[in-house]
Amino acid sequence: MPSPFPGMDPFIEASGRWRGFHTSFLSHCRDQLIARLPTNYDADIEERVELVDQGDRSAQSYHPDVSIRLQSEFGFASEGNVALADLEPIELRTPRIEIESTGYIEIRNLPEGQLVTVIEVLSPTNKTEPDRLNYRTKMQHFRQEGVHVVELDLLLGGIRLAVVDPIPAGDYFAFVSRCEKFPLSDVYSWSIRRLLPKISVPLKRPDPDITLDLAAAFTATFDQGGYARRVRYDLPLPGNLSEADREWVKSIIAKPA
Repeated sequence: MPSPFPGMDPFIEASGRWRGFHTSFLSHCRDQLIARLPTNYDADIEERVELVDQGDRSAQSYHPDVSIRLQSEFGFASEGNVALADLEPIELRTPRIEIESTGYIEIRNLPEGQLVTVIEVLSPTNKTEPDRLNYRTKMQHFRQEGVHVVELDLLLGGIRLAVVDPIPAGDYFAFVSRCEKFPLSDVYSWSIRRLLPKISVPLKRPDPDITLDLAAAFTATFDQGGYARRVRYDLPLPGNLSEADREWVKSIIAKPA
């Protein structure tokens, strides 16, 4: 069963189904790109892995300050026997650390393997401080290295991507940053009531852009992922949506299937 919405279904986000949707949507985008890329290009999904402190939501690389190694027959050093503490401890809960992996698409030319374009689909953590700063730093690094950056914001909640000029009206956005035009970006914006657009994905000059059909990727993800039975339409919507559009959403989900 298809989504009741003509474009992006906001209840995927509201239902907490974003992580699985994100992974599948990237895969369908990658498959499109593979079919349309010239033979001297390749596209694949890569992952960033971060440790996320669920207590303060800060993402960081982890290195131990002190290590204790056990003496063994293989000659590892030892710190000796552990002495009993002479002060009674207090038992407290510590923040839970989770490993989060975020997928993104890399387009490389062949046979050199040079990174040409990165395509990111923003996750909720990318739009929330302090993780948002880590994400922006990574994207800035790509741009400074002469890599095209395509960022897809298909989430209603969180902070929008930072731009100097006023952001156009819309509920969802695609930012296409071409390395030769940086710091200028092409911005696609559309409302929740519209079909997801087709966007241009830049390659290495002088090769022409290729097209990425976001609507086709969404439809394949929603239908093949069985989201019609997994998404809950009785949950409150995320923020950043006008009252008129909220009423429109209510009218959509009130219609019989």
